[in-house]
Amino acid sequence: RYAYTVPILIEIGILVFVGSCGPMLRHTLITTEILAGSLLFAMGLQNAMVSMISGSVVRTTHLTGMFTDLGIELAAIIRLKSGNEIRILRGRIFLRIVIIVCFFLGCIFGAIFYNYLKLHVFYIPTGILIIAMFFDIFRVRAIKAYRNVKHLMHNPS
Repeated sequence: RYAYTVPILIEIGILVFVGSCGPMLRHTLITTEILAGSLLFAMGLQNAMVSMISGSVVRTTHLTGMFTDLGIELAAIIRLKSGNEIRILRGRIFLRIVIIVCFFLGCIFGAIFYNYLKLHVFYIPTGILIIAMFFDIFRVRAIKAYRNVKHLMHNPS
């Protein structure tokens, strides 16, 4: 159930570290490398986790493959005649477009907020990760409770 909690907590820890400690550190080559390396590790951890969750359908840290796959799927949808295959491709195309748009919006808003918050900007994705983690925990518990109620309704003792 909670297989991805530890990687998410590690990512949260790295983002909080950079947001909290980064502004207090003297900016030397070593501290810059530590902060950049920490963020690169968090980014790689996130990409690996999302890739595993999605069965390698979604990659979150690079877009070249995303654009290539989008182009291939757009070309495929033109030549297909089957309604089911077109429906599946439309879903994949929609997912890729959402990822691309969200990536660009994150870049734009990240740059804008960085002007005001500096390294404290990392508290924003930290908050989003915390909300997502608790939402997922709540969702799993809600599904389990629903199944228990459904089972009890169909199999009264």
